[in-house]
Amino acid sequence: MSRAYQPPPEQQVSRCAESMRLLSHMQRELRPGFRWRGGSCLAAALVALTVPQGAPAQPGDAGSALLTRAERTGYRETTGYDEVVQLVESAAALSDRVHAASFGMTVEGRSLPLVVVGDVPDARSASVIAPGRIRVWLQANIHGGEVCGKEALLMLLRDLVNGGHEAWQSSLILLIAPIYNADGNERMALDNRLYQLGPVGGTGTR
Repeated sequence: MSRAYQPPPEQQVSRCAESMRLLSHMQRELRPGFRWRGGSCLAAALVALTVPQGAPAQPGDAGSALLTRAERTGYRETTGYDEVVQLVESAAALSDRVHAASFGMTVEGRSLPLVVVGDVPDARSASVIAPGRIRVWLQANIHGGEVCGKEALLMLLRDLVNGGHEAWQSSLILLIAPIYNADGNERMALDNRLYQLGPVGGTGTR
């Protein structure tokens, strides 16, 4: 079984508290009757319109090492939890506009990675909720077998590290949660989604 990544113990409680305050603030800002499902659809559309399909990072790009397992295997396999965490941490190390954080823990003890991208000094809720910016929540892999969004968000993150989408910098703060169902993602099996076309290396549960 894949190891369960955890931040240092002294950071876990404060990170979760910060994330909960941030999510609570964002929820209060939603107009009456607005459903998170609609936001998820908007996020999916945003990713679909901005991530080049099948376009790998170019040699010499700052994020050329940030290839997903899907890209490295010709889309025969999907990216595992440990690899997602490593990609997130590598992206944060490559750009001062990318900040790695966590917004909770799974039942099996895996820390859920959250990436804050924008002109903010850090991932604290006080920084993210500062006025003057539109905050966009991008979430993928709600079901462990639904792998496309996870790969797309990691590719989008790489594009941002490489300086892509400069027009967003002055108006948006992106909050990227690429692997929401981390436990389900790690239950890889060839027969989890028999009627789904790929990846042939298996998917997570449901």
